[in-house]
Amino acid sequence: MIQIVIWMLCFYLVVKGRELELTASASMHENRERDLRSAKRWSIACNLVAILFFIISIAQSASMPDLPRSY
Repeated sequence: MIQIVIWMLCFYLVVKGRELELTASASMHENRERDLRSAKRWSIACNLVAILFFIISIAQSASMPDLPRSY
């Protein structure tokens, strides 16, 4: 269950990072270039955190004990 939540969080972070980049690139402010650089940094950070969470979820699933089969 927790692995599904972590995967959903990874997907959300990647999508949010892309959305940040698109919003900054469509901006017409005078600080557009600075905003775009900042959005790209945040997008990269979101992708790195998503990769980290994905690796953690894989590591957790490998180390979790199996439930007993006989009740």
